[in-house]
Amino acid sequence: MRKTALVYLDNPVDSKRVIDSFEKLKDLDEGYKVEFSIEITSSEKEFYNLINKDFDLYVIEKEPLVTPLKGREGVVVLIADGGKQFPPEENAHRVANIQEFAGWLFIENLSNYKSVTNSQNKSEPRKQDRKPTNIFHSDNGSESEKDKASKKQDKENTTTVKPSVDTKKIAPSLVEEEQRDKVNLTPNNDTDTDTESIVHQVKQEGSELEDEVALRAREIRKKTFHRTSLDNNKTIGVWAPLHRAGVTTFILNYALYLGSQKFQCCVIEGLNENQLLKNFLKRYNPEPEHWTSYARALHTNGLNSDHIMWSYKSVLWFPLDDRDIHLEWDYHRLYHYINSVKYFDIVLVDLPTGKMEDFTLHTLEHLDELWVIGDDSFHQNVAWKKYIHQIAEENNLNVSLIFNKKYSFSQEKILAEKLELPLLASLPPLHEVLQRNSYESKPITENKEVLESLLVPFEDLTKHLVGSDFVHNNNKRNFLINSLTSLQKALQGKKKHGII
Repeated sequence: MRKTALVYLDNPVDSKRVIDSFEKLKDLDEGYKVEFSIEITSSEKEFYNLINKDFDLYVIEKEPLVTPLKGREGVVVLIADGGKQFPPEENAHRVANIQEFAGWLFIENLSNYKSVTNSQNKSEPRKQDRKPTNIFHSDNGSESEKDKASKKQDKENTTTVKPSVDTKKIAPSLVEEEQRDKVNLTPNNDTDTDTESIVHQVKQEGSELEDEVALRAREIRKKTFHRTSLDNNKTIGVWAPLHRAGVTTFILNYALYLGSQKFQCCVIEGLNENQLLKNFLKRYNPEPEHWTSYARALHTNGLNSDHIMWSYKSVLWFPLDDRDIHLEWDYHRLYHYINSVKYFDIVLVDLPTGKMEDFTLHTLEHLDELWVIGDDSFHQNVAWKKYIHQIAEENNLNVSLIFNKKYSFSQEKILAEKLELPLLASLPPLHEVLQRNSYESKPITENKEVLESLLVPFEDLTKHLVGSDFVHNNNKRNFLINSLTSLQKALQGKKKHGII
């Protein structure tokens, strides 16, 4: 598919970054690929001349220029922080910065996806070559005789493929929970077999549903996700064996750091019963109007993919919403849930704490690394060593340790030796700061002293991800240097022309 775009930005560096975002669309497989023919201008006069042509997309940074573009068929994207979002009828969008534009670009293009024959099978490798069994399927009520007959016919026409892992039903519907409660309340109940059948039901999905889910994932992905700076995506799962280890807090603060360093980063919440990430975000950033979770959009036809965007501090966030765990999750949907967001440089996956349910174990298949959060609960953490190495071996996964809440007496290196895991970083103890932050409306990284205490471990982690050449970018310092450089060049130019 080929489209046209007009880009008018004053800063050539910004124009280059926008062009890079367009260029990355060419890296996608044939099912997602969109190519743009782009015209660039840095002159307002030339811009007004060029808009006499019809473009599919206009990228600008001056709000007054939105007015002459009203009524045109092309989409207008204004890169300008602050101000209200445009009403839908104006066919215009406001994004805060170029990082956010890159994410918007990918979402927008996904809505125009045209199906490519057999592209799904070519672009979805699995570690186990298997048909995606609906391990999360929930029977949400009674079925009509017609539905039962249809399912029976589907079963007769479908070859059953036994998955390589135990396919427990691990995302029970509300109906099933009520039914289970009734069973548990009945004395001397002899229906254990029936209950187990309900709880561990396995359903085979047909190829028609697979294609439908794949298409919906692409529609979301082309409108939301896009990788812009790294050659290779890094998808990192963060997990702790013990509760209250600080997984979500670490992910939130580290993601904000990555955003401040201009990495294209997103955070996605692993399937769980307790939706923590949304509650964390709402303390600092209001829930977007008409917001729809990425998980629900993946399961539902007709939802507006624009509404899954939750951007804060140059990071895109994909938290779970209430009852998302009760959606009909299967291998196929879980595959797209994780792999669709791999168009970002760095993806942080917030995994539920403790022994992993099947949906978490299957998520491990799609990770590049697993970071384990440990602390001074020394012996309790060591007790998980066998389990940690077992899941690492089964998923061919690199696992590392991050030590949280390091005091002067902490033995983080000995813990790493006992667990036989490399130690990536040690984080300072911030208990009092975090407790106070429960009543504040800004993240702790807005506190200068707190941020300084986190810079060394965060820089170490980022070097681990992108290479030892990474150096923390002090944006305020760089702004001052760039301003002085610009002033110096301006003075040199005036001196050259005899003005001074």
